[in-house]
Amino acid sequence: MTSPAFQPPVTGNDIAAFMQIDVIDEQAQKAIQLAAGWIIGRTSFTAIPDAVPQDVWADWLELSVLSYDNPTMMISNQAGMASSTWGSAPAQRVEQILTNLSRRYPFAEAAPLGNFPPALAGTFDGGYWPDDARATLPGSCFHPFPWDL
Repeated sequence: MTSPAFQPPVTGNDIAAFMQIDVIDEQAQKAIQLAAGWIIGRTSFTAIPDAVPQDVWADWLELSVLSYDNPTMMISNQAGMASSTWGSAPAQRVEQILTNLSRRYPFAEAAPLGNFPPALAGTFDGGYWPDDARATLPGSCFHPFPWDL
């Protein structure tokens, strides 16, 4: 199995080439940042790296184009005599892309980092751990129903 090809981050020029139009740089950068935030929020990435795997780059470009082309994610838009209609709801496509990305790059299992010794029974603030049978005795530091004390 070969390693995936890597690409530099998505740019406004990539959006312009994909859409075959001139783009407004500030709007393109905002669309790229928005798409990057969506990717970071739904995957194990904590930041977008300088070299992006090809599959992530393609999804990042599509998310950026969707955001640039239709920032409000409307199905149709009419302004005077001009109207635009998208084949499907862009928000549904965004969700589909992010779901697929989150399956390919899932969050790591929630676990502490490092090497920790096992917890000792009976060392919780001078009382007992809640799973200890003595923890439910009156006077212990934990009681399942404190209003009964």
